Amino acid sequence: MKNTVSIIIPIYNIQEYIKPCLESVLRQTHNDIEVILINDGSSDDSGSICDSYANQDDRVRVIHQNNLGVSAARNKGLAATTGEYIMFVDGDDMIDTNMVAYMLDKASTNSNCTLVSCAVTRRHNNIGISGENTLRFNKVEASIDMLYMNNMDNGPCAKLIPSKIAKSIKFNPKITIAEDLDYIYKILQKIDNEVFINSSLYYYRIAPGSAMTKPFTERRMDGFIATRGIVSHALKTGNDRMINAAKFRHFAEAFFVLSSIGGEQRKYRKQYNIACDEFNKYRFSVIANKEAPKKFRLLAVLSIINIKLAISLSKLRIRKKV
Repeated sequence: MKNTVSIIIPIYNIQEYIKPCLESVLRQTHNDIEVILINDGSSDDSGSICDSYANQDDRVRVIHQNNLGVSAARNKGLAATTGEYIMFVDGDDMIDTNMVAYMLDKASTNSNCTLVSCAVTRRHNNIGISGENTLRFNKVEASIDMLYMNNMDNGPCAKLIPSKIAKSIKFNPKITIAEDLDYIYKILQKIDNEVFINSSLYYYRIAPGSAMTKPFTERRMDGFIATRGIVSHALKTGNDRMINAAKFRHFAEAFFVLSSIGGEQRKYRKQYNIACDEFNKYRFSVIANKEAPKKFRLLAVLSIINIKLAISLSKLRIRKKV
């Protein structure tokens, strides 16, 4: 089906956000879409809300499953798609009405473009097309840009991915934190070029109970599985810029873990020590890396004097979507 876009939306206990999310998706100016809703064992009214939309609009399909996690839900959605392109939207987020049409246009008018992405905003009133400012990356440049958290978001959302490429990679269900980073990094290794649209067409909602608002749990260590794998892959490429970017991202992941643990070092002593070891391992690499964000380089320098003080000061300024 030419130019049909399959939109995969995992759903879990977000009954208050589903309607604005689906309304933004179903109002797309590009009408040739299929919407795959995966109800991941919700215990609230999320499942019935999804069913009601499927009964009203034949572009919507609902898959109900036991609670297996977001990775399993997205994999289930991938298997059910029939479109030429795939997009992911989280069930508590919203997208601009023109997002699908605009991304398709960029994909068709840029030669050898195999992925289109756009900026993400956390302010609903900022969503929309703003000018024609686009950037173009090859797969190495795209990977480096994403690892440094410069332009492209590291999640699967806010991207238009050819179905053949999207389906060639599975989300790792063993990783519960940073599974999106793991997936997108692998996707980027399969593209020719990426076009990044510097307009915020995707609204990311930080909802209560999201990963950003939850206290530290042992699952937070899963992020190291993703970033260690990225470092391992980068080393095999022999590309110094890629290697430095991967080392930086692993260093940043260690910081996010240490910051999340906060004052509970005694309770999570083992996890704290592991994160400290990883943080210290790449600290000097980050200091010497002129491409690394200045705030992280400063963090690395301050940590030589006092790591706890450096993290306490830095976490006031550094934010991450996880």
